[in-house]
Amino acid sequence: VTSQDAPFLWHATGQRAIASIRRTGILPGGGAQEGGRFESNWSLRDPSISPQPAAEYLSNGIKLAAYLYKNSRVDALVKINTKRAEEAGVRFYQTQSFAVLTQGQVPPEAIETIYEIPTKAILCMALG
Repeated sequence: VTSQDAPFLWHATGQRAIASIRRTGILPGGGAQEGGRFESNWSLRDPSISPQPAAEYLSNGIKLAAYLYKNSRVDALVKINTKRAEEAGVRFYQTQSFAVLTQGQVPPEAIETIYEIPTKAILCMALG
């Protein structure tokens, strides 16, 4: 998945993590947690939009679809500029379940907006 496929990506999180995200960006697995994941999860479309538009496939096989979050602790979305993340060396790939993952640290400079779910109230604007 590149910025040509998706100029923006979305990451679901909790508002409790926003101060840390503003300082360090998005860390795989939420940082150095014991037993944490090695990737961070991303969506190719804003997962808060309802109803979701029909998924579509790009010529390179990438499926443009929202990866819906299923966690009661999620109450915020981080929207990033994919090109800025790529310029920092971050690479994204799509799984068979259509989630987008990266093992890289997405820097704060790639953040476009952080907003609340479901109100879409802006919690933080571009840091880059």
